Amino acid sequence: MQKLAVALALALAVPAAAQFPGLNLDTKKLQKDAQKEADKTAAEAQKQAQKDAAKTAKEALKADLVDTIALPRGDAKAPTTFAKFSAVIAAAGLDKVLKGKGPFTVFAPSDAAFAKISEQDLGLLMADKAKLQAVVNAHIVDGTLKAKDIKPGKLKTHGAEITVMQHGAMLMVGPGHVVTADIEATNGVMHIVDTVIMP
Repeated sequence: MQKLAVALALALAVPAAAQFPGLNLDTKKLQKDAQKEADKTAAEAQKQAQKDAAKTAKEALKADLVDTIALPRGDAKAPTTFAKFSAVIAAAGLDKVLKGKGPFTVFAPSDAAFAKISEQDLGLLMADKAKLQAVVNAHIVDGTLKAKDIKPGKLKTHGAEITVMQHGAMLMVGPGHVVTADIEATNGVMHIVDTVIMP
């Protein structure tokens, strides 16, 4: 973009010099002015891009936990999705709770985590609302717990008491590892786990 502006200024200057031989054009000054204008345009474009990115990030924080869980995460080519957990939350009738004021911390199992459960067992679970509620509640903790706040020991969820351990560099919550932490929502925080917590 900058090179184009400079080239355009010089292209206009050369015919002018040819048409008016007595005219003494300072091409260096023209080039410098064109470069200055191009730099200004580039700086303004960068500033606008930063504003747009900040606006997008701010809008993303307007989502509650239910909407945050519904969004795919990570790599666009192979995203981490939560369709099954979203379906389980809705079937258990706990979507209204997670849309509430909170704040809550949710350990959200991905679709890959649910794939570890056989179709038959998942079918039985989906048919039993009381069990569904117990499973969903096992993934919800009152308050906003960032990863740095979660310490090894016992953690009381809505549906059970689960064990938290440090496993190498990763945090283990119940049987699963926290693979992505601290995804913020308007009413709490979500951590992605690779295994479903079964109370």
